Amino acid sequence: MRSDIDDIVAEVFIIAWRKRELILPMPDQIIWLYATAKRVIANKVRWNGRIDRFHHAQAASIVESTDGESENATSLLVHSALRQMRAQDREVLLLVEWDGCTISQAAIILGISPSATGKRIAVARHAFTEKYQKLHL
Repeated sequence: MRSDIDDIVAEVFIIAWRKRELILPMPDQIIWLYATAKRVIANKVRWNGRIDRFHHAQAASIVESTDGESENATSLLVHSALRQMRAQDREVLLLVEWDGCTISQAAIILGISPSATGKRIAVARHAFTEKYQKLHL
């Protein structure tokens, strides 16, 4: 929990620093800062929710498995591969492959163009495949 708070505060101030030329002339900078913090927190909550749903679904599939050993091993490999990925690659991969978002929907959620999202998902799929194969061998 404490690390989440630290991450949120750091991200808010990184955004503020990057946009300082836009916000410095504004008389209500503190309102802008609160609005930015609210968006960062909402993104963090959504991300944590997706991760929780993913882990819960994976745990349920392990319990329901009829082929216990191989299903459990595969699930552990998938989780390990996902943990080793960069956060932005993991996020786009989970949005498209797990949540079932289209490239356009993922682009809106991520706040980037559809073409950038398409490139990011291609990179994420490649990274996941590499990491999974290394663990599988």
